[in-house]
Amino acid sequence: NEEGLLLSFNQPGSIRLLQNEERVKEAQYTLSKSKLYQGLFGGPEMHYVGPEDVKRLHPLVNTEGIVGALYTEGDGHIDPTSVTNAFANKAKAAGGRIFEHSEVVGLDCKPDGSWEVTVRVAGGETHVVRAARVVNCAGLWAERIGNLAGIHTPSVVLQHQYVITETVPEVKAYHEKHGHQLPVLRDLEGSYYLRDEGDGILIGPYENEDLVQ
Repeated sequence: NEEGLLLSFNQPGSIRLLQNEERVKEAQYTLSKSKLYQGLFGGPEMHYVGPEDVKRLHPLVNTEGIVGALYTEGDGHIDPTSVTNAFANKAKAAGGRIFEHSEVVGLDCKPDGSWEVTVRVAGGETHVVRAARVVNCAGLWAERIGNLAGIHTPSVVLQHQYVITETVPEVKAYHEKHGHQLPVLRDLEGSYYLRDEGDGILIGPYENEDLVQ
């Protein structure tokens, strides 16, 4: 970024694997929506690609049983801790103050459009912060904060596990040859996503809905 901070921001693209015609129909609908949104807001392009393109983009994929895929150019991921710290540093440099270990427990919109934000600090006492604008950056707790303002936030917390492997020689060789990560993989049939983590692989599975917390 402009401050020279390392954010671990990678944009290798992403591939959504499709194993049957029902998934292809779903993908065509997703593709049409993406073109609409891109026309309205810009952003990365999404393309329907065949198994041979999947193999070219991600040489480690076994394309047996794959009928196609959605490929999103420029899609990627960023280390959340790094980017949060970068925002915090930027805010402090602009004169902002950050209250750590503080919980927002109340939001009250006044007639003039300003807000009174009730905050409870670590010791249990509360105080009120007055603001012209409130930005909901609560992450996992975004829905809860939205509810305090009487606003529906289309966000849900879904707990799941992920596994990070040790160095995978093929992944390391790809990085050395191409100078960037492999595309992120998403598989709705297998209910997992997979991306590079260092010279290894991070695999995040989603469990059956009966087990979801």
